[in-house]
Amino acid sequence: MAIGKGLLLGGLMLGTLGLVATAKAKPKPGEPGGTPASALPGSGQQVPVQVAAIMIEAMKTGNPAVIRKTADELEKGGYLAQAADLRAGAVIIEQEQAKVKAQGSSAMAESLKSVAIATGDPARMRKTAEELRKGGYASQATELEQVASVLESVPTTVAMPSMPVPTVAVPSIPKAPSVSVPAPAATPVSVSIPTFTPAALPTLTTTPATQILPQVVVTAPAPTPAPSATASAANRAAFAGRTALMLQSSKKGTEDEGTVMAYQQQENLRKQDGKYGSETGLSFANTYDIVPPKPFYWGTKAGGYSSYVADKKQYKAALLRKAAADPQRSEEWTRAAAV
Repeated sequence: MAIGKGLLLGGLMLGTLGLVATAKAKPKPGEPGGTPASALPGSGQQVPVQVAAIMIEAMKTGNPAVIRKTADELEKGGYLAQAADLRAGAVIIEQEQAKVKAQGSSAMAESLKSVAIATGDPARMRKTAEELRKGGYASQATELEQVASVLESVPTTVAMPSMPVPTVAVPSIPKAPSVSVPAPAATPVSVSIPTFTPAALPTLTTTPATQILPQVVVTAPAPTPAPSATASAANRAAFAGRTALMLQSSKKGTEDEGTVMAYQQQENLRKQDGKYGSETGLSFANTYDIVPPKPFYWGTKAGGYSSYVADKKQYKAALLRKAAADPQRSEEWTRAAAV
């Protein structure tokens, strides 16, 4: 059975998306820089049906690692050209996967940039720009830094021009004329002052105040603890963006669960276990309008497979509703819903 290149390339569309494989130091046949399949023995010849079936099944997985492993096995069996064809197919899949991943990551970076600008805080913008630059998003980081520089250049106070104070001449008021009033003639008055003899004062007996007033003990009330500071909406949004960016660049088991738990506590989510699941992902989408990374955990252990399927179904439906309500980013929401 002959396996043409058209059949192999057609099988590429059946694969799922994954990570781009790193380049080998010494390329194998079929890889870039290696010997092409057309120059190897067995090219264009018929192969057994079971060999053709093995090749097709490998391509259907869409997994470059599985395809390369199958190619190695065929090469050991003497099917050199067919092994090279499989490796060429794996390279094409990796290239398509890289394009899709770059598009999704760029959308996440744009969302974080928008959230940082909305805060109006140059310091917060520079912090987000630093994180974006570390993640490889240099253009978005540069735009944030430019916005921060513009805001920092705006003076916080405006000097008012001095206004001259006009001088007003006050006319002098003439003094009133002096008037002399003759004093009346004094008439002598005789006053008779009676003699006053004071009566004897009674003797007063005093009682000490300690015998009259009860002793009062005053106890000072306990100091009231200062209220805890509440994070502003801008700071909460910026933390949500940094958490989403961390998860976007992480794999299951490598994420910072402490940061995830802090975000879950900030949003008062039902699950606050540090595990990135559907509830946390929908919180990014519904509260901060951030296109969420694909969750790492689904359903519950107690619910088994049925809760796993229901959780994914509800999550997908929620993001598709976001896609319908947001035509400008409909493709981003739709990609995020492919779980």
